[in-house]
Amino acid sequence: MTDDPHSEELPNDRADEPTEKPSRGSCCDDSRKAMEDIGDAVRRAWNAGTRDAKQTARDAMPKAREGFTRGLHDLAWGVAYLASFGVGLAREITPEAVEEGWRAGAKAGKRAAEGYAEKQRRQKETGVSDEEPPVAPESGPVAV
Repeated sequence: MTDDPHSEELPNDRADEPTEKPSRGSCCDDSRKAMEDIGDAVRRAWNAGTRDAKQTARDAMPKAREGFTRGLHDLAWGVAYLASFGVGLAREITPEAVEEGWRAGAKAGKRAAEGYAEKQRRQKETGVSDEEPPVAPESGPVAV
């Protein structure tokens, strides 16, 4: 037997050869053991990192949700402010003639749409098609 940790005793078939020979397998066994140790260490580090990342994400989620909710609140506030301010300002600075023009135009458009819809119903009932674009009935621009 030898003091070398990388060798092991092998059976000897011949009397003239020494009884102890270093084994090729022992070196590989040590390397394999070292690689297994490295693999285990990497696996433990990976698992620990995964656990830490999951816990960090769980801890950060309420803060992220709170920030997101606050952002939505601020966005809604800004849109509401803009709409209200714009309408209020438009009411104050718009001349009466423009307001009357909007009203008259809306009424004329509504009458034209109703007339066109009625025309489409009649065409459907009779099956006769006459291709005329919708025209606003008896109203036009108002002179101020």
